[in-house]
Amino acid sequence: MRLPLPEDKEWAADRTTILKALGVLNPDTGEPTARLDVVKAVDMVRLTEKDWLDERNKMISLCSNCHSEQYAREQLAMGDQ
Repeated sequence: MRLPLPEDKEWAADRTTILKALGVLNPDTGEPTARLDVVKAVDMVRLTEKDWLDERNKMISLCSNCHSEQYAREQLAMGDQ
């Protein structure tokens, strides 16, 4: 899961629902819970677009040890969809 939420309102609403279900956001208010601090502490969420892209590039590099870079990018793109 990555933050901040996307500009696409529908996708942002879907992510908010997921974060509420995970207990990261309060289901009633949408405010962050103490669980967000735990998620941050274990480096489980990317809080900026740059951090997310850095992790994605690491994954592409790792996958490219066995697969073509294009294949790795295509698989991640399918996951994004």
